[in-house]
Amino acid sequence: MPWYQLSKVRKRKLQIFLSSLLVALTLWVFFSLSKPYTFQSRISIQFSNTLSSKSFRTDTFSVKVKGTGWDYLFHKLKPTQALTLKISSIQSGIHLDNQLDSLNKQLGKNLRILSILPSKISFKTKDFETKVVPVVLRYKLAFEGFYGLSADIKLQPRTVTLSGSAAKLSQIKAVYTNLLKQKDVNTPIEKWMSLADIDADLTIYPQQVLATIPVSKFTEKDLSIPVRIKNNNKDLNVAIFPAKVHTQVLVALSNYHKISSADIEVYIDLENWDPEKSSTLPIKFGKMPNFVRLIRTEPQTVDLLIYR
Repeated sequence: MPWYQLSKVRKRKLQIFLSSLLVALTLWVFFSLSKPYTFQSRISIQFSNTLSSKSFRTDTFSVKVKGTGWDYLFHKLKPTQALTLKISSIQSGIHLDNQLDSLNKQLGKNLRILSILPSKISFKTKDFETKVVPVVLRYKLAFEGFYGLSADIKLQPRTVTLSGSAAKLSQIKAVYTNLLKQKDVNTPIEKWMSLADIDADLTIYPQQVLATIPVSKFTEKDLSIPVRIKNNNKDLNVAIFPAKVHTQVLVALSNYHKISSADIEVYIDLENWDPEKSSTLPIKFGKMPNFVRLIRTEPQTVDLLIYR
């Protein structure tokens, strides 16, 4: 029945019901947001010496924070301003998990930092230097049948900063992640990877990288590829039979329509060919897209005919 056809009594009852429902919903939201929660966030910390109020370095850290739902809501709407940490001297390294009390005092009564990552930070001094090196992912993946790596693995970030003595830094060309081992892989992988331990006198920042591993199902694709001639230094007029070869490759489903015969190079090499000794040559493969697997090629040799 439309609203305007209701009697005054029924309208009044409906208004009371809707008002009660709104009050109940408001109370539920209020009490839900008043409960304690633990959430992940990022904060900025300004470092300064106790003898000066001027910041000499600001870094961003990942933290686990405990607070109410209201704190979480307001934190999302207006992130916490940079906190300040004063240190007595610019040391080679500071353990931030020992400085949580000082940081928490700046957050107010409700918010509390439970943990911080990285937990140790290093500063450059006369005896310490820094060096940026690439990160290498260590992995051992066993793919489910017809699945495989379909593109390059990406790391974010791709480099990390090492701090320590110049002598020890000179010995390190790259840092490695801990081993990522997984069986029956059939879906893309995105995982935070910790870095493997290095010399205890060196520090790493950051201490984790995000590995993105594209995985796709593979399928067969037939291609007819023309045979090219290389190193025809004698300028011979050569006819090739057959002029094309039939090739079967495995390609990722996501790349199926992107791969064509123009992407794969098949050729014969006339560098050391003596026509009087042989009229055939084996075919060879040149360029081929990454993550394309060759299954078979027919024929594997071609006949050559010199004509004038």
